[in-house]
Amino acid sequence: MLHTEGFVDPIGVHCVKSLIRDQVLRSCVYTHSTASTNTVALGEMNGKEFNDQDLPRLYLTDIQTAGRGRLGRTWSTGDDSLAFSILIRNANFESLTGIPLSLAAGIATAEALDAFLSPRATQIKWPNDVYVAGKKVAGILVEVNQRYPTLAVVGIGINIHTAPSLESMQAAVEAASLSEFVSQPLSRFDVLDEVVRRLLETNSQPVTNRFRQKCCLTGEMISLSQSGQLRQGECRGIDDCGRLLLDIDGQLLAIQSGEATRVRRK
Repeated sequence: MLHTEGFVDPIGVHCVKSLIRDQVLRSCVYTHSTASTNTVALGEMNGKEFNDQDLPRLYLTDIQTAGRGRLGRTWSTGDDSLAFSILIRNANFESLTGIPLSLAAGIATAEALDAFLSPRATQIKWPNDVYVAGKKVAGILVEVNQRYPTLAVVGIGINIHTAPSLESMQAAVEAASLSEFVSQPLSRFDVLDEVVRRLLETNSQPVTNRFRQKCCLTGEMISLSQSGQLRQGECRGIDDCGRLLLDIDGQLLAIQSGEATRVRRK
């Protein structure tokens, strides 16, 4: 089922109908403009009972005015970028992939973008920021509503033709658009189709090994902020549970969450 609000892109409507017809998606809310697709999805969870006929459910917008990134950052996009969220049964997904949904979404997005970037390839900054040539092209925010612990909202923002304004972004982070690395015309809905299919058709292939191949922090000295505590050491990749491995003076710590930043070696 597809529900539209306002004048939405007809090419986007065709893309969504194809995903529903192929049973990749079950339903979609497509708006011309919204503050945040994640916020809309979380809001619906407060007033609607979802069943297997509704999920996975896509929330798509042509213009996002106050999207939310990690650590409270805001991300605004126009109709030359891509912003969407997917409501999914989190427990079922993690039982297939074996690692947290946030990391699985990162690798699925990165591998989907590789289809447009050859011979270039994406890299991932743990846990799920997607980079090309050292520049951020996509970000992911996974959120849950505590009333429905088996459900999760996966919000994805991808820079298609322009890099959006990301407030409070660290000075060391440089954003870029996919079109900077692609020689042929790029449709945001071709990208949407590829990413959604990759994410929702993820199976029991070893996701951790695929993530390790793309991890851009492995072997780098990083500083990691976690609950107000700053730690610094060498990144050793991730463990089988998707936790970041940080070597601090020979002691290996497994980090569940936090904000990692590269630092220069002395």
